Amino acid sequence: MDNFYTATVYCKGAEVIRMYQTLLGRDGFRKGMDLYFKRHDGGAVSCDDFRAAMADANDRDLSLFEEWYLQPGTPQVQVRSAWDAAAKTYTLTVSQNVGAGQAHLPEDKRRERPMLIPVVVGLLDRATGKELVPSK
Repeated sequence: MDNFYTATVYCKGAEVIRMYQTLLGRDGFRKGMDLYFKRHDGGAVSCDDFRAAMADANDRDLSLFEEWYLQPGTPQVQVRSAWDAAAKTYTLTVSQNVGAGQAHLPEDKRRERPMLIPVVVGLLDRATGKELVPSK
């Protein structure tokens, strides 16, 4: 990477942090942050150190987050939905195109592996605005 201070790097970094919080919840994220600072306060760190603290504090395998650090660019995400009134089912399809953010790179620099993207979904009653299936 030629420049660590681009808008893409900052925005991608912020989104990765937000994904940790989405996946672990506020309490789990706080536990991970507390462990991270306990281990590394004042020291030089890497993305792997942050991921390890989050994983260790929550007893979770977060190895899939490695792709966000190793793979250049950001994936394009497509979301499609369909309501089947007869069957009373709602289908949500989420897909990603990892290579879209890498089109500018030479072939030998591309790394097109699927990336972990936590998604929170809710369905609301059109008339009342209340959740149809309450979440935890």
